[in-house]
Amino acid sequence: MPSLSNDELKAAEAAFRGRPCDTRWSERAQAVYEGIWAQTNGRDIVEAKRSSMEQADDSALVGANT
Repeated sequence: MPSLSNDELKAAEAAFRGRPCDTRWSERAQAVYEGIWAQTNGRDIVEAKRSSMEQADDSALVGANT
């Protein structure tokens, strides 16, 4: 599997975080962005995952303290 270039990595991170596309990225990076964006519907997947993990951790702590 080929590695992603620096701008492809930036595009992927932006898409997963629900940030806008940067027109200065290469065509390939913009294609990476658009593919991820289409699957995530523009939602911030990173923050959503972090929030759900924090909620699960909080629930585990409450159960452990009873």
